[in-house]
Amino acid sequence: MNALIIGIVLFIIIVVGIVVYNMMNGDEPSLGPSAPGPSAPPPPKGVTDVKYVRLERPSTDYPNNIINLSEVEVFDENDVNVASGKTVTGGPGNAHSAGPFTRLVDENKTSGNFAHTTGSGLSFMQIDLGTATTVKKIVITNRLNCCQVRTENMKVKLLSADNTVLKTTDAVNKGQKEMTIDFTATNPTWEYLPM
Repeated sequence: MNALIIGIVLFIIIVVGIVVYNMMNGDEPSLGPSAPGPSAPPPPKGVTDVKYVRLERPSTDYPNNIINLSEVEVFDENDVNVASGKTVTGGPGNAHSAGPFTRLVDENKTSGNFAHTTGSGLSFMQIDLGTATTVKKIVITNRLNCCQVRTENMKVKLLSADNTVLKTTDAVNKGQKEMTIDFTATNPTWEYLPM
């Protein structure tokens, strides 16, 4: 019986010694395989299911409500400008004769190339992307030869096929040459390239 007790005590001393030795060498004792912990959510890829990109200015009195821009580029998760050559509508009136809406997405950022709204009421330009897509980033190039303040209080809305608002940006700062927003950021905010 004494031999049994001595054997058990020696076994315990050996096990404790092995555990202490491993811990001193940086190894944690293991009780067998364990399941992996919860993984972090993947980073956002952008705003999904976007069919329309709408730019709006809240002022209602013409000419203080005008939007006139050189270009809007809408990039998908593959960095492809999915707005290029797409259909653009706008209002509250027709496009200005000097700035047809098609120029908003023609990839021409030269000085005299711009799209221009007319009429009193809520001004907007809306790009139909054709199919629902994930929008990663938007780059807006202001009109370069005049009137850069006509982006004042302008916001961008990303809409689904049924016109549900998926995302509304903060208003852009007026008078900037280029305005970029990256929707893969945790808190997307406008970044600017000054005139």
